[in-house]
Amino acid sequence: MKEAIVQCATPATTADENTLKQRKGILIVKAVQITLPVLLLCSAFPALGSDIAGIPLGSTLAEARAGMSRANSALKFSPLKHTTGKEVGITAKTLDQMPGTGITDPGGPSDGFVALQSDSGKVYFLAREQRLPTGSRIRKDVLESSLKEKFGDSSYPDNNPMLKGRSVSLHQEFDRQGKLYVGPPIGGPCAGIGWDSTAVPGSTITAPRSFPPACGKMVIARGLIQTDGMVPMYSVMILDAKSIFDELNGKAVVTQSEQKRRLEQERAKAVKPQL
Repeated sequence: MKEAIVQCATPATTADENTLKQRKGILIVKAVQITLPVLLLCSAFPALGSDIAGIPLGSTLAEARAGMSRANSALKFSPLKHTTGKEVGITAKTLDQMPGTGITDPGGPSDGFVALQSDSGKVYFLAREQRLPTGSRIRKDVLESSLKEKFGDSSYPDNNPMLKGRSVSLHQEFDRQGKLYVGPPIGGPCAGIGWDSTAVPGSTITAPRSFPPACGKMVIARGLIQTDGMVPMYSVMILDAKSIFDELNGKAVVTQSEQKRRLEQERAKAVKPQL
């Protein structure tokens, strides 16, 4: 697959100090001379919305870790391991603790990542969550335009009644052919996806645990809006549901085939009871 450079359009500037500028392919928010990373929304990867901070889906964990370090050198890493001892992912977070926003965010580190890999060694789930102190928060319109530029249009609006008017959100569902679904959430190709009820160990990010066969890719981004219209916390996650479903389904088929083979062998022995 050939790489394609994603050009980032420079938004209209105003006299306001909070303006969005483009510098070397990275979007930076300037707020009273404080420079903030905004998900590193521009990147040089072929598919729109297939990366976070320049880390694409399909990366190895080593590549993901290197990308996270480039995004924030203050991150501390921890491996995620299966009960068998096999590494299934990594978490990364800063060691500070930000207070909750009073909406749905209980607080946590100012920056954190989660990457999960399949048995083939490819990252199929990637997420980032950031919290910003007063004085360094993001304008609602800046986050909205940045998300649209990075990912495109949403499949449907946020249907969480608790967050009505209190969040900036983007939900995208793609089918296995890469077509963006537009319609009610219940009819989407990823409608049956299951999420863990608790966060990934060592993070405040939840991850998927089951994958519908019709789902190709999913993108979820959300920013919480405080009463003054500023965003103190936002997150984005991308999921390659197609690859992980095919891998898990392939294993299930192999397991069923092996079970059938063993059953046929057992039947062929024609073991008789010792009466």
